[in-house]
Amino acid sequence: SLPLEDPGTPQLCETLEAYGFFFSGVGPWMLDGEDELRLQMPLTPIDLRKLIVIGDFGKRLLSYIADEQKRCHPQSCYIES
Repeated sequence: SLPLEDPGTPQLCETLEAYGFFFSGVGPWMLDGEDELRLQMPLTPIDLRKLIVIGDFGKRLLSYIADEQKRCHPQSCYIES
């Protein structure tokens, strides 16, 4: 979890992506009332096809997350959205 309002977050995010972390969401007011950028690097593959997603926006967001996972952590790409 990275604070979205911190000016160092973009650089830290890029560094973490180089280590295999990828975008997985945004949490409003999650860090002491501030918004967070959520990154993850699962230790086991996640099959995103098994998630139940409601609505077109949710499906687009899941597709974006799948693309980010492939870009940042290609060895865990056992999933297709």
